[in-house]
Amino acid sequence: MKKLLTSLMMMLLVIVALPIAMAESNLINDEKEMIGSLNQPYGITLDKRGTLYVADNFNNEIKVYQDGKWTLFAGGEQGIGKDGLPVVGYVDGKADEARFNRPRGIAFGPDGALYVADTGNQVIRVIKEGMVSTFTGSGDVGHSDSFASLASFNTPSGIAFGPDGNLYVADTLNNLIRVVDSKGKVSSLKWTGSSMITTLNEPTDVTFDAVGDLYIVDSGNHQIKKVHEGVISLVAGIHVGSTDSYGYYEGGNADGSALVARFNFPKAMTFDSHGNAFIADTWNNSIRVLKKDGQVVTYLDESFDLDNPIGVLALNDTLYVVDRWNHKVRAFKIDYGIDSLQNDQAYFKKLLPLSLDLESHEDYSLYDGDGKVISIDTAIMEDEVNGLSLPLKSIATYLGYEVKWNTLLNQVELTKEDEFKAINQDNGLMLDHGKSYLEQSVMEKELGVTFDWSRDLKVVILNQ
Repeated sequence: MKKLLTSLMMMLLVIVALPIAMAESNLINDEKEMIGSLNQPYGITLDKRGTLYVADNFNNEIKVYQDGKWTLFAGGEQGIGKDGLPVVGYVDGKADEARFNRPRGIAFGPDGALYVADTGNQVIRVIKEGMVSTFTGSGDVGHSDSFASLASFNTPSGIAFGPDGNLYVADTLNNLIRVVDSKGKVSSLKWTGSSMITTLNEPTDVTFDAVGDLYIVDSGNHQIKKVHEGVISLVAGIHVGSTDSYGYYEGGNADGSALVARFNFPKAMTFDSHGNAFIADTWNNSIRVLKKDGQVVTYLDESFDLDNPIGVLALNDTLYVVDRWNHKVRAFKIDYGIDSLQNDQAYFKKLLPLSLDLESHEDYSLYDGDGKVISIDTAIMEDEVNGLSLPLKSIATYLGYEVKWNTLLNQVELTKEDEFKAINQDNGLMLDHGKSYLEQSVMEKELGVTFDWSRDLKVVILNQ
């Protein structure tokens, strides 16, 4: 059984890992082609189809990754200035005729358009149907809450759309988070909280978690903060001592409990589908992870030769990292099976009934989010390469699917009301002694669920 499963898993590994390996070799600037090269890239995002876009900061362009190379999406080169850098500009119009000034954050809006923090021009631009226009901002440095053409920013950086449909902007040198409505009207976000936490110092990025809470990368304070129902709180990071003559605390580099962990000018963060926060710890040249159990761990360290990582984006089991001073975007397969990404025992014991004797488990047991046992018809298995393999029939049945085996097509067919899914070898089906399995990340993608699991406790929790 184990030999057959391992063989099938290795086949799946090749299928899954190949695009990632290609991405690591090809998401690099091509020095032979100006359009294909990156020059200190910054923000990164994906469209609904999974196509990758980047703000090519020092080339003053927005680029898209297609056919194995970076190509121009908007902006254009205007020659090299006396400083040896591409000349900046501020021109609306057709995408290839528009001009930008050191763009940073990019994000797709509810309308399908791409929004750009045109940082050097102190405005937010929008790219829609091949045209670039100014969405909001007067172009003057300042702090004016007003309608689009009268509002002002000071170094707008990371941007993200909230569940309310508004655009949130890390207005870095105003030390504020600004909110832009669908008409381009700008306001400054207000909150309450401890006096030690309410003041920001050069925030550089904003993002939202699965329940709609706003997270702020408070770079100058080396901290991650959260705004929930108008109250701001500290999520991770501590600074020690007093500020220097420039108003900065000294950065650090320490893993551990979130509120004692230390960062060094983090610049960006992203949530994966499991609720983990991947953080670009920029001046430490590393990627850190704030796990759901409240622990901070280092995921990519100096051995990965990152140089000023300044953007991160997680999708499924892939982590995209903007490696700024290496002038490239890199893609890494996230290995959730490694010990550093496992949540600790205390985390699982908080999720499950206190009466449960977790220590006695020899085989993996499956629970729902309420701590109730989910019956499974075959054992959950673990592989050193791919992590968990989960019983498809049992979990699909629990989720309300009718499960049938199609002998002619060699596939499992799942039906629920008007929904139909065919699971076969092409999308990761593994068979062993008549039992069907899916690797964890594949099942999460196919069935729209996530799993927490502990190797120590032999516990798997299904989250819907």
